[in-house]
Amino acid sequence: DGIRDFCLSRGLGDVYKRQGYLAEHPLPVDDHIHAEFRAAVEGKIATVQALAELAGQDPAASAYILGATAALQRAKERVPAYDAEHAVVMLGERRASETLLALPSVSEAISDPAARTGYRNAVTRGRHAQAHAIRWLIARDEKGYDIVKTAALTHNFLELALWRDAPDLARQAQRLAQAEFIQALRE
Repeated sequence: DGIRDFCLSRGLGDVYKRQGYLAEHPLPVDDHIHAEFRAAVEGKIATVQALAELAGQDPAASAYILGATAALQRAKERVPAYDAEHAVVMLGERRASETLLALPSVSEAISDPAARTGYRNAVTRGRHAQAHAIRWLIARDEKGYDIVKTAALTHNFLELALWRDAPDLARQAQRLAQAEFIQALRE
């Protein structure tokens, strides 16, 4: 079907189904970030600021918490959160803690070592994109760059879904992208 097999996608209807699927089957959070969420909550030091900072470092946590607040805000006909920090503030400390702790870790969710490596590499690329975007915006003397920071971190969200749900397809896509890159360098 077009939800789990991206090659069979039939348009916007499948996009909405895929959003529902990802809400029910959230992408895993980096093991280190997951452990820090747990330590903060169990150590009773889970402030809104600490949770927001951790969520803002992980594409899966950022996307999930943004989705959770978007659903709540739509129901109230309000504007959704624009970044992970804003989303955590909107949810509040208790609800944000529960939401973030419910997310699986990479080690729990992905058993194939090669798929785990691919997933972690994609997370790293998201973090690098975020760091480059922040440096570029600071160099331009931009002040409100939170939404761009989040977009850069989560830009390869579908790649993360592929590594978790269809690692063979993710490897195939990676090989094609590398081949096209090499071909472009030769031209």
